[in-house]
Amino acid sequence: MKRRFYILLVIFFASNILRAGLSDDSQNKISSFNAKIKKNEVELNFQIINPQGISKYRVESKRSGEVNYKFLNDILFSNFRKKEVTDSVNVYYYSYFDKPSENGVYLYRISMYDLGNKVIKSEEIKVGISEVPEFELLQNNPNPFNPSTIISYKLLVPTRVKLSVYTLTGKYVDLLVEAFQSPGIYKVEFNTSKYSEISSGIYFYKLESNYTVDIGKMIFTK
Repeated sequence: MKRRFYILLVIFFASNILRAGLSDDSQNKISSFNAKIKKNEVELNFQIINPQGISKYRVESKRSGEVNYKFLNDILFSNFRKKEVTDSVNVYYYSYFDKPSENGVYLYRISMYDLGNKVIKSEEIKVGISEVPEFELLQNNPNPFNPSTIISYKLLVPTRVKLSVYTLTGKYVDLLVEAFQSPGIYKVEFNTSKYSEISSGIYFYKLESNYTVDIGKMIFTK
């Protein structure tokens, strides 16, 4: 009788240990959540270890400083890119691509949902984007010019811009624009009659935004 009791006790503890092992962090674990940036596209990659009862993953993002996340997409559990099985470990690989419209620091979140549509776990990652084109700097017209020319640029996103003029040797001449501007085409006049000491030669105009700098060359002839 005692032997039977001991056997049942061992089985009880073994089953509890087994259940504990299946319900710990080795189950439904989000692993290797990372981001790759190519030009202005973000590739999110993550792995799920030993998934149990998962229906989908939700991808969300927000700009740094924002309070609430914005919904991007849901990835069904069945839409994994690759699956690997090693001993008792099952690993599912997933990817998601996002293309932010503006430069800045973004936070991405992956949330795992069970079959009852409840969140099991979430992971967060921070990504810096600096390769989204913000403007197009156009050639001044006319060029060469005397005494004035028009410098044009096209803003693709709302941003703060600064337009400056320099001599061939890098000497500062003037600041033409410094303001926050909306997307659109802008034209700015550079008139040499305002400057008493300016001489014929090559000049540079530099346009700067938060993440982008571009320089154009113009020729002034008297």
